[in-house]
Amino acid sequence: MRNWSLADLWPRLAGPAEARVAATDALPHWRCLKAEPKQQGSVERGRALSRGVYSADGEEIEIPDGDIWNLAALRAELHGFAWLDDLAAYRGSDAVALAKRWVFDWMRGRTGGQEAAWLPHIAGRRVVRLRHAEFMLLAMAGTGERAEFAESIRLHARRLRKLHGNATVGLPRVEALAGLLYAELSTGGRLRSAQDAARRLGETGRTLIVPDKGLDSRNPEELLGIACLLDWCAALLASAGCLAPRALIDTIGESVSILRLLRHADGSLARFQGGGNPDPGRLDRLLASRPGAVPALAMGYARMASGGVSVIVDAAAPLTGWNSHSAHASTAAFEMVSGRCPMVVNMGPGAGFDAETQRRARATGAHSTVEIDAQSSSRLSAPVLQKAGREEIIVVCPDDIRIEQLPGDEGVTVIVSHNGYVPLFGLTHLRRLDLRPDGGRLWAEDTIWARSDEDRLVFDGALAGTGRSNLPFALRFHMHPDCGLKQLGVKEVGISLANGEMWRFRLEGAAQPTLEPSRYLDEGSGRICDSRQIVCYAEFEKGTAQLRWEIERVANG
Repeated sequence: MRNWSLADLWPRLAGPAEARVAATDALPHWRCLKAEPKQQGSVERGRALSRGVYSADGEEIEIPDGDIWNLAALRAELHGFAWLDDLAAYRGSDAVALAKRWVFDWMRGRTGGQEAAWLPHIAGRRVVRLRHAEFMLLAMAGTGERAEFAESIRLHARRLRKLHGNATVGLPRVEALAGLLYAELSTGGRLRSAQDAARRLGETGRTLIVPDKGLDSRNPEELLGIACLLDWCAALLASAGCLAPRALIDTIGESVSILRLLRHADGSLARFQGGGNPDPGRLDRLLASRPGAVPALAMGYARMASGGVSVIVDAAAPLTGWNSHSAHASTAAFEMVSGRCPMVVNMGPGAGFDAETQRRARATGAHSTVEIDAQSSSRLSAPVLQKAGREEIIVVCPDDIRIEQLPGDEGVTVIVSHNGYVPLFGLTHLRRLDLRPDGGRLWAEDTIWARSDEDRLVFDGALAGTGRSNLPFALRFHMHPDCGLKQLGVKEVGISLANGEMWRFRLEGAAQPTLEPSRYLDEGSGRICDSRQIVCYAEFEKGTAQLRWEIERVANG
């Protein structure tokens, strides 16, 4: 092997980008490039794994004989190595020992279920985690284990070169390409192959994340996952002395801009369209590294924020068709956070829970908006056969949605309307939200009416078909489990937050607020938490209805 001197390298390192790349490709130190840990697991789940307990679908499952690969029914999930993040977060000596044993058992083929292991997005997800945990896994390791680890990474690179194009478009495709890049930029990696993977990654990101429109799925958590992977890959390229493709950098910038809109005052990510917020710190770490302005409208979401209060509104239709198995009927729903305390929420994404819970979480009634006659503003199909099994997709959704934002001296106003209930009932829903400049009062008006003579005929026909004299509707406000609720009067409900703030919900119109049970799906812990909701029941009068309401701060903590 040639011994490189500074005199040999300087002309190449000081030249243009192409020369720097060529020089780096030949450097001996290239074989030692490490990936800095990026993913943050759960200390609580890591501690549970060390005790022999695995959390899945909201349940705690005992690990037979302390070997995670004995959970045969969960092997497809386990092959993504998410548990490695949790063990790395806990970092106890027992956790490190478990991580090493389970990882090397996998590498030695002692786990079974290898078909699912080599789905391109699973393989990509796994190799990224392996590279992030490399220091922990190889600490005090012998020559044999280091050789096994290096050969496994090379195997991932070979497989992903062939398989990445088979990954589903979206986050899975990005996971596969990111895994390929991570594998190439490893021991014995090939820099030119890594550059090709980076180019493909940039092109994929640019196709998926369109300026202002964002992702077709409109899933905030999916957007965050893609943005983080792209950002990690750009950082890894920089550590190798490579320039990331312009398409990659531009896509990261566009993603970060949208994510600023979707970040609540408490640092959490809005939970809409199947997206959750399992790791709030991941969002802050990404945004802190790339400063910028906060847009008021992007990816079909509108934002109002002032005085430490944030309100985010779903102002677009959900995705429809074969890829809509996680889309929600949440058009015109909103979330509200004050300071560090979530207040008005929705039930949650549902992923990782049982089929019935997922179905309920996707319905309009699981969101803070208007629900007519217990129906959703977007309709699900009967279960259809998909690659992952039988799943329900959205087949009918609003196709006339209008949004307007009006900043002014009295605060910020968002007006959104949709025709999601026109096919069933001939009714259009219009919601107006006004946030006061100090954030201390959210005033709103919900109007539901038949806009045209044709819509009126649909309403009359729907009413005649039920055999009832009128149609009921409900105005729902799902409250976070940490909120205390108390009925103050016929038209008022008191709301107490964990930070000591006191708020008051007040209603105007032909309805009364009632308190009912609700459920909050905590995707971070995998638990279903008991919560409550404010529900205002009413009926239409001559095919129209209007309710005015406000949520106002009455005392600071």
